[in-house]
Amino acid sequence: MEEAADTRALDAWAAGMSALRDSLLALLRARYGEDVPAFVRGRFDTEFEYVWIGGTAPFLRAYEAVARAAAKAGESVWNRGYGCGSLLFWLLGGGVNPLPPHWRCGACGRVEAGEGAALCFGLPPRECPGCGSPMARDGVACPAEEALRGGLEIRVNEGFLDAACRAALDALPGVRVLRQSRRHAPGPAGRRAFYAAEDGALPEGLPVYRGPDGAECVFAEDVAKSPPGLLQFTFVVPEDGPVPGEPLPVEAWMQRPPDVEPLLRGMRDRGGDLPGGALDRMARLAELLQPRDWGSLVETACFAFGNYSRLGEVSVEELARRIRESPFRHALYCREALQEYLQGRGVPAILAWQMARQVSTGRKGWEMGVYGEKTPELAGDELFRSAGYLWSRTHAVEWMGRNMPMR
Repeated sequence: MEEAADTRALDAWAAGMSALRDSLLALLRARYGEDVPAFVRGRFDTEFEYVWIGGTAPFLRAYEAVARAAAKAGESVWNRGYGCGSLLFWLLGGGVNPLPPHWRCGACGRVEAGEGAALCFGLPPRECPGCGSPMARDGVACPAEEALRGGLEIRVNEGFLDAACRAALDALPGVRVLRQSRRHAPGPAGRRAFYAAEDGALPEGLPVYRGPDGAECVFAEDVAKSPPGLLQFTFVVPEDGPVPGEPLPVEAWMQRPPDVEPLLRGMRDRGGDLPGGALDRMARLAELLQPRDWGSLVETACFAFGNYSRLGEVSVEELARRIRESPFRHALYCREALQEYLQGRGVPAILAWQMARQVSTGRKGWEMGVYGEKTPELAGDELFRSAGYLWSRTHAVEWMGRNMPMR
């Protein structure tokens, strides 16, 4: 009997994954045509395999429902963490396109990969070879391995919080969902967290209780002490103002000069979520580094939003010196660029992703030993040794696009 029940559960899970794949493929074809380019389809297949392996389908199903409910209600919704940089999440709810740089014709749908450009900002304008229309440039080259990240944060406005939670929970039939509580102090009013166990199995010994409304609840302190196995997704109402709308398409950026002043003015209006003093650092770094195009301005933003004080606190002027003198500056401004550099040195993609993350998570993992073997040239670089936290350029581009005034 138990074996039959397990078989039915596995069959239901596989059917659900198949339906999810079909739904996402339909969205992909709506954007890239029936004959999806190989580099686009390859990225889709890789990410979906990661989702299958990691069992993170509840994140996708929950976010799809929230995005759909938000569109119907005229609300803005924004995902952080797992969803930032994922092609599958981009298909569900917008954001910035994480694919490699490419051109796309809005008139006839023709797509061409951009060879040799790190970001779409480095692509020149191009007319479509098929119909002669101007082609849009897109793609910020976020690695597919970002789909392996755990934890999803969904940002919504206060008036939409209840509806967003209902939409997510209603989208997870058959998934055991536990509401997070805290034993010693209630969490912030604008934050609600849930744990999902897709197969219904909980970590051994994890105590569960019923809340006043009958919902299953678990204390965050108990989860922290338990073996891994639960997926956490969190709804957050930003403290620094309403959730901004969709980011400006990057092609629209490139129609305007990369002027840092209006960008900083727009970001200061909603800068409460950035690391302390990041905008002041960015303003001063821009003075010192003189970025001349959007790509170099994104690099400047990432250097400002990251942390390069692992060897001790440094002034902005000292950081600028280290940046200018480092031959690896274009690999050390963000996680994605470092991963690309490591892959160029023969490190497999998933290991390169783990190694890039280790730079930002204390440098305590076994992956740090691989640096000496694969990239001995980094050992003596002052910028690399001082890097304590590398920001995500995907996050930087999305944040800039959502907050800068471009009129």
